[in-house]
Amino acid sequence: MLLIRSGHKRLLQGSGILALALVLSCASVNSRIDEHRDEFTSYDSDTQLKLQNGDIEPGFTETMVYIAKGHPAEKTQRSSGGKLISVWRYGTSKPQEVRTNVPNSSDSLSGSFGYPEFGPRAAHHPPAHYQNRPRMEIEFENGRVKSWR
Repeated sequence: MLLIRSGHKRLLQGSGILALALVLSCASVNSRIDEHRDEFTSYDSDTQLKLQNGDIEPGFTETMVYIAKGHPAEKTQRSSGGKLISVWRYGTSKPQEVRTNVPNSSDSLSGSFGYPEFGPRAAHHPPAHYQNRPRMEIEFENGRVKSWR
């Protein structure tokens, strides 16, 4: 009988989850390649490898980005300089704190030696709200990647 210590068991479980995620991500890329097999096979080997790895470049078509990244979480359009720009957004990052009324230095929460002040003269810290930001945003002009961030 093989005994596995609890720390090693967690490591094995974590490794298994990571391997499953890797297999699933490859499977989804492969399924998107299968959807567009004729177009994919028309690309040179360097481009095929980039798409399989989920990489994109300026000039890639919307189909190429779909193969590499999958369906975006959101698609929008905007006008810039008289040109129509399509924007694809993928996923969201952790919510980021945004304060709309940041106190100035005289209203600081820090008292003597960096400790917060207490009592009637203590500073008021405004409430915060949180915004989700896209992990990746890709801009297309005339159906081709113009930029991303």
